[in-house]
Amino acid sequence: MKLHMTQHHVTIAAFLLVSAIGAPLMAQTPVRVNMPGTAFTPEGSGSQVVVDDVPGGRRFRGKADALLKLRAVLRMPPSSSAEPKMQRLVIHFRTSPEGPSLRSVEVFNGATAEFRITTMLKGDYTARETMAPDFTANAWDLKSSPIAVSSQSLIRLTVRFPTGFDSPHINPGEFVITAVQVDFPRKERFGERVLSGGHSWLSEASQGVIYAVANNDDLLWYRHDGQSDGSRRWTDPKQVGNGWGFKQLFSGGAGIIYAITAGGDLLWYRHNGHDDGSRRWTDPKQVGNGWNFKQVFSGEGGVIYAITASGDLLWYRHDGYRDGSNRWTNPKQIGNGWNFKQVFSAEGGVIYAITASGDLLWYRHDGYRDGSNRWTNPKQVGNGWNFKEVFYGGRGVIYAITANGFLVWYRHDGYSDGSNRWTNPKQVGNGWNFKFVFADEPGL
Repeated sequence: MKLHMTQHHVTIAAFLLVSAIGAPLMAQTPVRVNMPGTAFTPEGSGSQVVVDDVPGGRRFRGKADALLKLRAVLRMPPSSSAEPKMQRLVIHFRTSPEGPSLRSVEVFNGATAEFRITTMLKGDYTARETMAPDFTANAWDLKSSPIAVSSQSLIRLTVRFPTGFDSPHINPGEFVITAVQVDFPRKERFGERVLSGGHSWLSEASQGVIYAVANNDDLLWYRHDGQSDGSRRWTDPKQVGNGWGFKQLFSGGAGIIYAITAGGDLLWYRHNGHDDGSRRWTDPKQVGNGWNFKQVFSGEGGVIYAITASGDLLWYRHDGYRDGSNRWTNPKQIGNGWNFKQVFSAEGGVIYAITASGDLLWYRHDGYRDGSNRWTNPKQVGNGWNFKEVFYGGRGVIYAITANGFLVWYRHDGYSDGSNRWTNPKQVGNGWNFKFVFADEPGL
């Protein structure tokens, strides 16, 4: 099994370089989640409303004097990139002239309304973000008292359709919800600072880096510059090593590569030239032995998962992953029955598994930071995943290599919560006939 990492840190050298080239700002730019209007559905409306999708959103047409409640599950950013606290909320919508009005906005955690605002809004708010005066506001700044939320939180909107003396014959109009934007406080990652102008020190060049081991054991560096959208844009590949004849390889992020020898020794490498493909390395170190597992792949913060021959899932944490020191937290067994064809990880404890029949399963190990046996219920998010190799590229991007060597780009837009939302796949390469392939994704 040849799999991947999702470590979200940069090296100490990068931190020192930031200190030299610019003064850090005290606050980071927030992580913004954009929820489309199509995420909202009527709540117990029966025959009182007609729903259809229109360009840019979802339209609701109700009867005169109808009270419509719309709801959507709050979409959360990856736990690795943001705190689970809502610090800003914006509702984008439009109504027909003299039509319905938005009467309230609520955010629920379970049965408790953590946020509730009464409004009386009508008109075109598709591009407006108004915070004052209150009676015209469709945006609310909550930074002073951010609201704790989760993937189970709900946003509910209440809409009232107009009435009159001749209600059966009036045109109550339409309400179109186009988008909801929610801001979350960004987590600061090791070695990251925000520079003047809001640019964070995580090199854009390091996004989309993929390593491949050729049949002659040369290590090749690729950079898919179209990683974010699946466009076929690449930086020319480079040979960055040779003699990479290992039993298994996987990445720890930011140029860190783990290699398992035929004898079960675990070796730590750091490719200091991972951003640009230059041949700069830190001397490798042996950090373990006895790594005789069926599959090995990494999570975040030095976390490494291993699957035994009997299907037990083990959790390790290499506390010395940044510098290659031999420091570890004691391993723990966190699962069994992990008898899959391929397994790989994503941000926030997310793990994907492909069954023998080609079903793609989504798991989330909520205890990934400390090895506790806490999980979110798994979900099937795909089928027909019968590929020679599959590996994760970061930010929901999954790469798959077909039997004839085509490289296919997928983006699982529901990777953070296991919802079955995808962007259409694209072929981004051919001739990918390698012994090992894995990606280096330094963070969101």
